[in-house]
Amino acid sequence: MRDIIDYKNKTIIFFDIEANQYKKGEITSHYLLQISALKIKDNQIIDKMNLFCKCDQPINKQVLDLLNKKAWFFKNQKITEQKAYSDFYKMCKGSDLIVSYGNYDEVVLKDLCKRNNIEYDLEIFDFCLLVEKFFKANKIQCPSLNSLCNSFDVKVKSEHNALSDTFSLWKIFKKYNRKSISDETILEKVVFELLRPKISKQKLHKTNKYNKPSFENNMYFIFIDLKSKNNYNDENIKINTTIKLDIKIFDKSNNLIDQLKLEKTIIEKEEISSILQQIFKDKIFDKIDNSVLFYINGSHKWVEKIYLKVNNIGLMSYVIPSTKINDHIKYMNLTFSNKLDKYNYLIKNSLLFYNEITKKFDNKSIS
Repeated sequence: MRDIIDYKNKTIIFFDIEANQYKKGEITSHYLLQISALKIKDNQIIDKMNLFCKCDQPINKQVLDLLNKKAWFFKNQKITEQKAYSDFYKMCKGSDLIVSYGNYDEVVLKDLCKRNNIEYDLEIFDFCLLVEKFFKANKIQCPSLNSLCNSFDVKVKSEHNALSDTFSLWKIFKKYNRKSISDETILEKVVFELLRPKISKQKLHKTNKYNKPSFENNMYFIFIDLKSKNNYNDENIKINTTIKLDIKIFDKSNNLIDQLKLEKTIIEKEEISSILQQIFKDKIFDKIDNSVLFYINGSHKWVEKIYLKVNNIGLMSYVIPSTKINDHIKYMNLTFSNKLDKYNYLIKNSLLFYNEITKKFDNKSIS
């Protein structure tokens, strides 16, 4: 049973932070870029802040891409991180609860205070720990804030923007603590959400362009099962590695249109990359003219990166890691007589998300 917070008649601060992680030598520092907060009482916003801070340190390109900002934007800001923290601290005074999702926000604030000789005495309530406790008790990985938003149909204006995430946190906090919503309902919503395809890291596309997925055209589903086993000699020294690769490609009507099984002994791990690249070129790009969705059993980020490396024709691609699939199947207590039955189930359920996903994208360049 989940723990529910009674927040009636309480003044609560919800906040989120975006920061730049900067490493100089052996020291890693976290510099505040954006801090947003809402002060809520009786379900009403009684105060709000959204501040961008000056940052003269080199900013990680991935952070800039997530925030959709350029480095000069932060260099030209007038507000220092000390001033932003001071304003946030004043806003928090007298509140009953200060809520974040995850501990990174507090890590940034503590680092900021230490760097600027400011005494840190805020008590932050990490709502993620409460959520994690409930889901771990049900043997499910703790969902991200964005996954919870998708599960509960909370509209997210801009993911990885502090103000948008703060509003999302407030809305999820209210829904999670609503007594009228049962534990079973929350679990079912999140477990189903595990099958939502995640868009691949498009920045790896060589063309920097992609084609809008179209449900009228075909949607291809690629199941990749990659297993490897190291082989050792009598002196327990590794001599080579045996890889087993099983790839099946389906269309959206569950028709198996191609498959490949391969077992090969290799000396260097880099050989796997070359083998996969060749398979993707020969088996996929000569036949597929639209979006693809991966179900990968193995190191999904690594396989996905190899796929995108050779994908220079702008195909949209999504991925569902095997860990999420396994959590879904385990919780739903599903059993399949063979792999094809499992694949058909996954295709059918993932397609329920497909129309919704394609609405988000138009033919355009990705910056």
